[in-house]
Amino acid sequence: MFDLRENNAPTVGAHSAAEPRSSAEGAYNTRGTMLGLLFGRFFLGGIFLIAALVKICNYESTTDHMLIQGVLYAQFYLNISIVLEMVGAFCLFTGLYSSAAALVLFFYLIPVTVLFHDFWDVQQFEQQFQIMSFLKNTAIMGGLLLAACAGPGAWTIKKARW
Repeated sequence: MFDLRENNAPTVGAHSAAEPRSSAEGAYNTRGTMLGLLFGRFFLGGIFLIAALVKICNYESTTDHMLIQGVLYAQFYLNISIVLEMVGAFCLFTGLYSSAAALVLFFYLIPVTVLFHDFWDVQQFEQQFQIMSFLKNTAIMGGLLLAACAGPGAWTIKKARW
């Protein structure tokens, strides 16, 4: 909001006496914002749920791919990534601890993106695919940061009335 004071200098974020300051949760009370946060959490959670299921269904080939990329103890790290992705997806779907889960998934994606989408280290045809995958992961990381900062919104399992 803009508040024009006596000196006519606009102040960003100021509130007048007639306009009460809203709480953090009150800012999410519009239906559009609540729907946006809900669907945003579902879309982000869906990415990680599908990724975990693909890893489970293709466990051996995923392990082999990780070994080719130079990951030591590939099965251990594959199991960790499956658990992180499944728990993170659950948290994003339900809204329970979704901000913490979004931050954990954000930091998880940093080494995953650099290690598995190293477009600077591959030939021309594969380079285009790796650039797009790298950019896709950075976009997902941006969405996770937004989800972490905005919180789950008003529609979560915790706030449901059964």
